[in-house]
Amino acid sequence: MESILNQAFVERPCHNCGGRYRVTLYDVLQEHRLRQEWSPVRSCSSCAVDNHFLLDSFPADALRAIDEYWEKVAQAARDHEIELRVGE
Repeated sequence: MESILNQAFVERPCHNCGGRYRVTLYDVLQEHRLRQEWSPVRSCSSCAVDNHFLLDSFPADALRAIDEYWEKVAQAARDHEIELRVGE
């Protein structure tokens, strides 16, 4: 089951191309996990650098806890053959 963190997002402006894009809390969690070796999740490297403040805004331990508990909920739904839906 997809992480619930993929449904929570922040919209960010691209200072390079002028567009807007979504950064999910799952993206932020992955960036926390890969901070030392991180390569941008966005094709625009300027946007990626601009998102570093999100790592400080959303604590890694809190995102990990949400992700772990969400997986337990999703597994319980699978175990009981319940179709659990998230998102649009």
